[in-house]
Amino acid sequence: MAKWGETESGAQRQSIGTKIDTDLVPFELIVAAAVGLGLGEYKYAARNFEKGLSYRSLINSLERHCKSLKDGEYADPDTGIPHYMLIASSTAMLVHNIMQGVIIDDRAPPKTPQFSVAELSEIGQVELKAALEFWEAKKVKKDADSET
Repeated sequence: MAKWGETESGAQRQSIGTKIDTDLVPFELIVAAAVGLGLGEYKYAARNFEKGLSYRSLINSLERHCKSLKDGEYADPDTGIPHYMLIASSTAMLVHNIMQGVIIDDRAPPKTPQFSVAELSEIGQVELKAALEFWEAKKVKKDADSET
């Protein structure tokens, strides 16, 4: 006989300890996503996004709301909804569309990059270090010139 997961009471069930624990998703995330999705229901139709949306439209939405939030803007001026809630709803739509196979793939064709992301990050760090050294040398020279 197969061994099943067991509760504190001794009850056994095959799914105990073997299934994804959706309880790990904070309820606040569900509420936040529901606000943006509720506006979508009002504007278009309930669950309209399930028909399939494009990578670019969803990623552009995420990037716009992240940028606005990062720049200190709390709420979207077009809807009045806080950006973090629109990030949650855009993420929910993107994840749904990808996992259900209805995403419209309008991404640019894959490129054969000359450098990997890690290599590009290293190049960026080298350039930043050089810029900071240049800036410091310029500052030291300016300070020395002002003392004479």
